[in-house]
Amino acid sequence: MKYKEYPKYKDSGVEWIGQIPEKWEIKKLKFLVDCIDGKRIPLNSSERSKIPGNYPYFGANGIVDRINDFIFNEPIIILGEDGAPFNEQFKDVAFFVNEKCWINNHAHVLVPIKIEPRFFTNALNCVEYLPFVEGSTREKLTQESMNNIPICVPSVDEQIEISDFIEKFLEISDNLISKFQQQIILLEEKRQATINQAVTKGLDPSVPMKDSGVEWIGRIPKHWEVKKLKFVANFDNSTVDRHVYDDEIPVYISHYPQVYNNEIISLKTKLSKGTCSQKEFENFRLKKDDVLITKDSETADDIGVPVYILDNFSDAVCGYHVAQISTNKNQLFGGFFFRFIQSSNVNSYFETEAHGITRYGLGKDSISNLILTIPPKEEQEEIYDFLQKQTTQLDELIAKSKAQVTLLEEKRQALITAAVTGKIDVRNSVVA
Repeated sequence: MKYKEYPKYKDSGVEWIGQIPEKWEIKKLKFLVDCIDGKRIPLNSSERSKIPGNYPYFGANGIVDRINDFIFNEPIIILGEDGAPFNEQFKDVAFFVNEKCWINNHAHVLVPIKIEPRFFTNALNCVEYLPFVEGSTREKLTQESMNNIPICVPSVDEQIEISDFIEKFLEISDNLISKFQQQIILLEEKRQATINQAVTKGLDPSVPMKDSGVEWIGRIPKHWEVKKLKFVANFDNSTVDRHVYDDEIPVYISHYPQVYNNEIISLKTKLSKGTCSQKEFENFRLKKDDVLITKDSETADDIGVPVYILDNFSDAVCGYHVAQISTNKNQLFGGFFFRFIQSSNVNSYFETEAHGITRYGLGKDSISNLILTIPPKEEQEEIYDFLQKQTTQLDELIAKSKAQVTLLEEKRQALITAAVTGKIDVRNSVVA
């Protein structure tokens, strides 16, 4: 829907705001709110955990804990003070709170005095923060800089009317985004179920079945076998780190991110540059049909992520924190093994086997003792080809739904920004 513009505009004097409606004003933030940053939660997370209670504790990114007491019991606006980075405008930097709560020391606490709270919150989420933040790796919005942020200010009645419109618009927009997100979930579940079914039950539903003897695998086709990985493959944990040494061989390296973020590594995949010793090159060169898996992670449920090596490499090796697995070609096709590792049962197995506190890791025994389903070699290849087609189709549908979500979020932000800076006149408009 195309919204009308205001009858007359004037220069705001602020480059990133541009023109504003003739009757609007530009005011610095400090003239619109009281900043009460001095009232902040004095406890660290360990001390908070010892206090029983039932009130929400708000941090810069939302509710993160629940504790006993509260400091604030009036409408306030929370504005993130630091993050990495602030200039990824403008997603949920500020939010409105109207209940009893504590605030942590990574957020500014603002009490609206001369501006409608909902309008002000939307305005803050449309600010171009880059000129106001300091720092490089972790950007910080100081109180002094925050106070000088320019805000577009229409009349109070108009602020309320714009806020009402945005609320209705967000309700419709969020519902539509939610439908696409639910569709993505269903498609991803179908993708996972397709993999699970194919690598443990095969492609022929009429084939006779037998008990695999492994509880988490269940029944399998009667002509399949089950074997531990160590009997059908060789593997080792890479020792190639990120350091570059003058006396080593220049190579490309498949590090943890390349394994975690890809399903296939081919000659077209962009890999990191590094060096390795001659022995490491011989041991960890990337070879066609190998499977690499991440052997550690920050959480136990996110471990053992596989990638399939599609080509032979003459100048690339497997990197540190990754296990390289070369299958016995006569018994186990690497493509089938890759898909087997992707099954949810294997993920559950790795999660159970992972050990650690702040970072979880898989030991060599856990990997070598993984029990596999082993169909005949020809059937393994058929299953791999089938899953390639099925997952490609589902991935395309998932990508389209994600693109729709991104587009809707961009349109939503663009409309809110246009409304709170006066580029469009939404008064008396019907949300569409």
